[in-house]
Amino acid sequence: MTFNLILAIFALVAFWSLIILKRSKIGTAGYRIGGVRIVGMDGQIASLSALTSRMLLVPLGPFIWFLDLA
Repeated sequence: MTFNLILAIFALVAFWSLIILKRSKIGTAGYRIGGVRIVGMDGQIASLSALTSRMLLVPLGPFIWFLDLA
């Protein structure tokens, strides 16, 4: 039960950090300092679905990097 609660809290924090906060005008501290925005191909704010798929690919990062070396 405790593991499921921790996993759910982690998923909510990840969703808030990687999608909601980065999509908002507030952004993260690093994004504000660097003047960075995440935008779509049309130059507008990225959609929730695009950012969600981006978040779901985060765990695959090391594997994609490894495949790039091959």
